[in-house]
Amino acid sequence: MRRFCLYRRGKVWYCKLYNPATKRYLSGRSTGEMQHDAALLTVAEWLSGGVPEPKQKGIRPVSNVFEVNTVLSALRMM
Repeated sequence: MRRFCLYRRGKVWYCKLYNPATKRYLSGRSTGEMQHDAALLTVAEWLSGGVPEPKQKGIRPVSNVFEVNTVLSALRMM
């Protein structure tokens, strides 16, 4: 399974990261890029350095994003 999926909304590329624990994709996040290659580089940076938080303007490691998503998915199943 791929670690992410890129798709386009209008002119901007978005990314959905794959959570292996839940076997589902997370919600899409804008890469802010209009070029496909630039979007791929942005996602590669996210996977290595963490995903930026839009409201807090900080960086969150991808593993933390997956953990939160896994907990929320488990709670929804109850």
